[in-house]
Amino acid sequence: MIVDQLGMLRADGSAPAIESTEAGSTSLTRDTASGKVVLDIRKTPMKGLPVVVMSKLTGITNRSFVVTIEASAALDSGWGVVATYPAVNADGQAFMVRRVHTQLRYLRSVITVTDGGTPAGNGDFLIVIGQDLMDT
Repeated sequence: MIVDQLGMLRADGSAPAIESTEAGSTSLTRDTASGKVVLDIRKTPMKGLPVVVMSKLTGITNRSFVVTIEASAALDSGWGVVATYPAVNADGQAFMVRRVHTQLRYLRSVITVTDGGTPAGNGDFLIVIGQDLMDT
């Protein structure tokens, strides 16, 4: 069960566009600058939780973005990857869903940026828990 934050791991809006790898949040309070937060899910239900990543990339040259979802039993340590999304590396919008299963209490998102050559461009991301989104 998701306890708070409306199931939004990363809120869009005032968060700046991402141009470099960001550290994962370690707070249950949303960071107003980045839009990131840790969600207290207690644990996932038997069928897991669908995590939806929506992205919009602009001006992309020699740059890739990979979103991972991490879980932990504690806020300040022990984070491990429970889902990895395909890299997005071209202008446009993407919508991806992965079902996450964990008995750990907390979830967070991390966006890794890989540059090559002369990189340019940035990405905007919205990452939400789609509770009851997938029925099977």
